[in-house]
Amino acid sequence: ICFLNSGVNVRFALFVILYSSSVLFFYCTHLIFSVQFSITYPHKDEVGSNESFINGIFHCTMEGKLKSHVYYDYIDPLIKIFSDGRNANMLFQYLSEEKIEAFMSEFKNKMEDCLGSVGWPFNKMESMGYFVHVIFNSATDHSKKKIQLICMEILWELAADCDRWKIQDIVVSIIENNKLIENNDIQLALIIDASSKKFDKLQSISSEGIESVPLRNAIFENRMLDEKE
Repeated sequence: ICFLNSGVNVRFALFVILYSSSVLFFYCTHLIFSVQFSITYPHKDEVGSNESFINGIFHCTMEGKLKSHVYYDYIDPLIKIFSDGRNANMLFQYLSEEKIEAFMSEFKNKMEDCLGSVGWPFNKMESMGYFVHVIFNSATDHSKKKIQLICMEILWELAADCDRWKIQDIVVSIIENNKLIENNDIQLALIIDASSKKFDKLQSISSEGIESVPLRNAIFENRMLDEKE
């Protein structure tokens, strides 16, 4: 209004007003997103102890929100952190079973979001599987049964639904070497029965070496169906 009353060019006045508004909007938007949607995982050398490092990762995982893409903000940093098996061991050393269950459930949810999106390197599915396999191998006793099952569900999804050959090898090895804790074998048998997608490498498994009757039956029935088809 002041510009108009003083005789200044109307177009220039409108330009100044619109430009100022856009700059203010951009700044406010950037500030909101940078505060509310960033995940900053702690660096091991910046915290006082291994326990603080692991607890920091857990809280960032459970509370942090995404800034740009679920793969780059969430999955890739976790894979890099836990590519070192010693960090995975510390996960079990400093977190309760309940917290690790929540941690892996959140990873599973974020991974499924990622699989349904674009704009990330699809060949990194193997890295997801390797990370989950590391956690699986650390969940060996009965108290960690739920953790192992979550890992098995993720591995099956990558192996069967996503047809990742290297993860299929991991699943076959788990079955052949009877690595599933009691009752998790039954759960995997149910997953195999219910799955609309399976993979040919299941046919290579010798049913004689499988200790679990439900799992042996599920693989045998799957083999029979394939032969009929």
